[in-house]
Amino acid sequence: MRVKRGVRARADGTGAFESVGRLLMAGTEHGVLLLDARGRVSAANTAALRLLGLRSGAALRRPAAALVRTPTPGDDPVADAFRAARTEREILLSAPGGGEVPVLLQSFRFGGPARVLLVLRDLTQPRRMQQELHRNERLATLGQ
Repeated sequence: MRVKRGVRARADGTGAFESVGRLLMAGTEHGVLLLDARGRVSAANTAALRLLGLRSGAALRRPAAALVRTPTPGDDPVADAFRAARTEREILLSAPGGGEVPVLLQSFRFGGPARVLLVLRDLTQPRRMQQELHRNERLATLGQ
């Protein structure tokens, strides 16, 4: 059986699943990281690399805890992801150059040995839109 992009599916269907996973990762605007059982990045899409300030391939086999960091001492979203089957929380992602990016972090633990899928949704634009809406509402109230 042939799957898009010339990837062959294995008889057990695993190849097809992996191919679909790669297509989904490439097609989403959210950052997606797949972590192996040791917490190292085994796959990352372009959006995740952009959020983390990395070039293509730079994230592979690196400890995810070194990449997905918050400015809060002792906070380890990657360790939390391995402890629970599913998590969802807003974090400030420590960006390269000392900045911070607000993201919605979702994690999904699966398989045995446990692997984790991290989804990072950049909240910068929605927050800006919300602030602009509040500003416009205040201006409208003052203008009445």
